[in-house]
Amino acid sequence: MRVDKALNAGRGIPAVCVLIGLCLTVVGVIRLTERVLAHLSLLLGQFLAARDVLPLLLLLETA
Repeated sequence: MRVDKALNAGRGIPAVCVLIGLCLTVVGVIRLTERVLAHLSLLLGQFLAARDVLPLLLLLETA
């Protein structure tokens, strides 16, 4: 069924609501993914920094 026929018949309002809901869901998933990736990059940055510092600490303990 075409969208304009559905809208003219009054049955298109739920379809439009579903379409808007899907768009908002996609936007929400994209934002959530960006946040998760930002946190992961922050955590990985901390782990990489700890990996670089750990050998120095071991050298200080053996000296």
